[in-house]
Amino acid sequence: MSTNTTATNSTTPTSTPSAYIATTAAPSEPIATPIVSSCNCNSAECSNKNNGEQVTIKLLTQLDEVNPGNDFTKYLEEYAKAYKEIRPDINIEVSGVEGRLMLEDDLIELARTQDSEYSGFVMPAQITGDLVQYDGLWDLTDFVRSDETLLWPDFLAFYRERLAVYNNRAKLIPLDGDFFLMYYRKDLFAAFNRTVPRTWDEYSVEAKFFNARTTMPDGVTPISNQVDEEGKPKAISGSCVGRLPKCANAFWTTMVLTTMTQYGGTDTGGLFNPENMEPLLGDAFPETLRHMANQVRFTNTNEFESCLRISDNFSNGECALTYNFGNQINELLGSFVEDKMGVSRTPGSTHVMNRETKKLEPCTEELCPFGETFEDIGRVNYSPYAAFGGWVAGVSNFVGDREKKAAAEFFSYLSNAAQSINDVIPTATSLTEIRFAQPYRLSHLITEEWVERDYPPEFSEDYTNAIRDVDTFNTVIELRIPEASELRGEIDKHVVDYLMGIRDGTGDIGLASRKNVTKYLNDDLNAIVTRYDAVNNPEDQLLYQYQKSLGVFVDNANDKNLIGPEMRYTGWAIAALVVATSIGFAVWTFVNRTNRVVRASQPFILIMVCISAAIMSSTIVLVSVDDEWASVEVCDWACMSTPWVYCTGFVVLFSALFSKTWRNKQILDNPDKFTRLKVPREDFAKQFVRLYAVNVAILLTWTLHTPLTWDRKAVSDTPDDFEFDNSPPDTYGTCSGEDSAIYFAGSLAGVNVMAMVFAIAVAVQCRFISLEYDENKWI
Repeated sequence: MSTNTTATNSTTPTSTPSAYIATTAAPSEPIATPIVSSCNCNSAECSNKNNGEQVTIKLLTQLDEVNPGNDFTKYLEEYAKAYKEIRPDINIEVSGVEGRLMLEDDLIELARTQDSEYSGFVMPAQITGDLVQYDGLWDLTDFVRSDETLLWPDFLAFYRERLAVYNNRAKLIPLDGDFFLMYYRKDLFAAFNRTVPRTWDEYSVEAKFFNARTTMPDGVTPISNQVDEEGKPKAISGSCVGRLPKCANAFWTTMVLTTMTQYGGTDTGGLFNPENMEPLLGDAFPETLRHMANQVRFTNTNEFESCLRISDNFSNGECALTYNFGNQINELLGSFVEDKMGVSRTPGSTHVMNRETKKLEPCTEELCPFGETFEDIGRVNYSPYAAFGGWVAGVSNFVGDREKKAAAEFFSYLSNAAQSINDVIPTATSLTEIRFAQPYRLSHLITEEWVERDYPPEFSEDYTNAIRDVDTFNTVIELRIPEASELRGEIDKHVVDYLMGIRDGTGDIGLASRKNVTKYLNDDLNAIVTRYDAVNNPEDQLLYQYQKSLGVFVDNANDKNLIGPEMRYTGWAIAALVVATSIGFAVWTFVNRTNRVVRASQPFILIMVCISAAIMSSTIVLVSVDDEWASVEVCDWACMSTPWVYCTGFVVLFSALFSKTWRNKQILDNPDKFTRLKVPREDFAKQFVRLYAVNVAILLTWTLHTPLTWDRKAVSDTPDDFEFDNSPPDTYGTCSGEDSAIYFAGSLAGVNVMAMVFAIAVAVQCRFISLEYDENKWI
């Protein structure tokens, strides 16, 4: 691996931010030394944290000698010099790899080989899954909870609970908040009395309306300050978006697609179904291609020759609409559109894809709970897209504890609220000129901070409010699994080929053509997933990686506190043993029914006792039913069947024993009338019908009114202050009912207990009756 390395020892910075601020306070200005450090101590105190010993950490990031604005080595070097004044006990060496793709490849190789050369990385968040796959990132959960400098609650919820987290453990410290927004010429929309697009259909309508226009409504005032070769006002584009192949096309596509495929929340996924890793294309992808084809049709810009720098066209006033990352504003001040640019969330969709039928259906409040309803167009689903994931810091899991902690503390220093706001606002005074960061903290969204740094008040308010949309519960998180780059590459290839055909006039915008592209893309995405799963362990398959990236992976049965096969089979064996024994005793009793001893004990009564034991023991099978192996419907049936079966067995047993006890009572009360202890079957039937009728009445009312149903409940309802865990919490399955269930259960218990108390009272009265085999003692 080829890298450039710089060792940093000491240089006095001109200014350094204070350690951290509260989430509701405005960020403070940088202050001169002495400096408050990321460990909340002065230089001497911080040196003692390592007992005076020196710690050296090596950091790896992106080097870009062609485009200095993307050279993260310079960013880290400048801050490493300032940090040295705070922590003289920590030496920081910065190395760089040329270009993002090479950096990603090297980081994955370092994780795969468990290389301990580097202590930490500043990297794209989108490769998180590749590194976690090899356990390459240190678990930062305890660190972010305890580090006061980091001020974790100040991070926007999406970044601290979603982006920084993988499989419900904090793995990253955000340094950037990449997020797509829509930018538009506010002056044009006002002058022409047009509606700012709320849906992708409206985006196409407005792009078509403004495309090729040269003047304002008065027919004289030029729309832009650009002129054509003849010196005439240059026609603007309705929409301008950079579509250079292998750049951002997969991001643009995902942004449009997920407005139709993700409508149930972030953890439901937008590109793949987290239940089975099925690509979410269906009828939504042909519709996505239609929207994008319209955008390509309504532009005068050669979008396929530029990547993100197409934003320059918008800054020059040459476009009515565009969408881009938040740093579109870097070129705002001093540009033609400084006082003309509007910003808002990206458009949504009035239709979403049914994941069963793959068809598009109109949004409703139930189907699109995170959408918004408009009187004229109905319900619109919005799924803001945190594309790319931004740049983040991660700590290697293969270095010593001292190096891990030192790297984490340095990254905390980089990200602390008061300092990072100067990296986020392009016009703020910062230690570095590398301006890659977009807002990712609550304190970054204080409007006054932007106004004080020369941004127009109205724009500052619109921009900060639009960024807050990242905290909706339906934000699309970037694909962060192994093979994510290859999956995005397939999307880019198919979409670019199709859109180039539309631009050149050789492609077909018709539905059949768009469905054909969808089919080939679907096959290619499935092929990547299948190929990866074929060469990896079953527990590492992409479905599980995808679930972990969304925070919905449940890795073992303990998380659900299932009964488990061993206990279930043990219960079944015990139940089978009781049933078999009961049947055996019943058969023995029937065979020996003429035996004097058996006859004295009443064979019919003995057989009823055996039958009741078999019935009651069968409830073991019913209570062993859970959702590990049975459907919810079957679990519901088992729940309500349990009291029916148990009460039936109990009443049979009680009736058999009580009928004999009652016969004793009759002999005791009327010795002249009743001279034999033999219990007629009619007596048993009477006792059974009386008690069972009451039980059936209660059970039937219970079943029809509020039956028991299977429910899975959280083991603990105590929330985590940091809310890392986005997956279902540890749960247990149980049969539950509404509040009235306790009354039905209490009624059953009351009736049967009263019957037992009465039977005991009768038995006490008959305790002195002497029988040949003394059966009363055992009853």
